[in-house]
Amino acid sequence: VNAIAQEDGDYHDGFRTALTGIGGTADDQGAFSGNLEYGRKRWLFRGSLSAQRSGDYDSPVGKIQNSGARSNTENFGVGYYGAHSFFNGSYGLDIRRYGIPFAPLFEEGGPITGEIPILDEEIDIRQRRHNFRFNGGFSDLQNSVISGVKYTVSY
Repeated sequence: VNAIAQEDGDYHDGFRTALTGIGGTADDQGAFSGNLEYGRKRWLFRGSLSAQRSGDYDSPVGKIQNSGARSNTENFGVGYYGAHSFFNGSYGLDIRRYGIPFAPLFEEGGPITGEIPILDEEIDIRQRRHNFRFNGGFSDLQNSVISGVKYTVSY
């Protein structure tokens, strides 16, 4: 998870990219993320994608049904970066699914046994988030009190 957004006055000419991959065996985990930026004549175009999946957890007593999760995110934006000011806008989409193991047992109030039960249904949490953001700012102001201003409008 990248918690630091690259949306503040960070201009460069040309391409910049990054790729990351992760794998795990206990829950068949796999993840990928990548981003691409291109700057030209003070304009910067950027996009990023990431996907992560984990299957049902494999414990010493057996597979824990419906313990898997998925996460997919994307973010695209464009901005202009002048000598003393900048503005940019972006759109982000975040889609997630979290399995809740054993939730059907608690829903129906079934008996508790010493074995991992076989469940006939899955209960999970699904989330979707859209984010529109507009940023801007001014720097190197000719003022003895305020040297710069940044603002963000996020919906």
